[in-house]
Amino acid sequence: MSARNRKGAANAQRRAAGKVGPPDVAGVGTVRWEHYIEAIDEVSRRKSYAKVRDVSRALGVRLPTVSEMFSKLSEAGLVN
Repeated sequence: MSARNRKGAANAQRRAAGKVGPPDVAGVGTVRWEHYIEAIDEVSRRKSYAKVRDVSRALGVRLPTVSEMFSKLSEAGLVN
C-alpha cells in the first residue's frame, strides 16, 4: 500500500471515529486551511460557487496548490 493510500485509509478511520479535524486532514497548520475556507466562502458568496481558479486568484497561489487543498477539504467533508 502506498503512503498516500495509507494516509487516506487512516483519515477514513479517523472520520468514522469522529476524530478528524481540519488540521489533521490538511496536514498543515490551522491558519492555512482556514484561509482556504474563508476564500471559498467569499468567492461562493459573490458567484454562488467557487472554482479552483477563483480561489487561486483570491489567495494568490498556484492552481495545483488549490486543487490539492480542495481534495483534502473534500476528503474531510468540509467542502463538496
